Amino acid sequence: MHHIREDGAFTAIEKAYPGLAPALARLREEHETVSRALLDLDELLQGDGELGSAALREEFDRVAKGLEDHFAYEEANLLPALRGGGTTSP
Repeated sequence: MHHIREDGAFTAIEKAYPGLAPALARLREEHETVSRALLDLDELLQGDGELGSAALREEFDRVAKGLEDHFAYEEANLLPALRGGGTTSP
């Protein structure tokens, strides 16, 4: 639900800060990727137990790294504008 609500906020941010449109487009695409990755991870967790712990850990680490990268990009590109410091380039 976090990203669904955030996508709605992005529309308002984009209207107030048109220069953020490229960053917001990227973040919206990443939200779709994050949603798919979390669903895939959930399927692995709900599976029949054949997946080894090393493979599960690898998938979890991959999802966590993607989220960390996503949050870092989001903060670097949105926070300066929202704090009144202008926009950064995507």
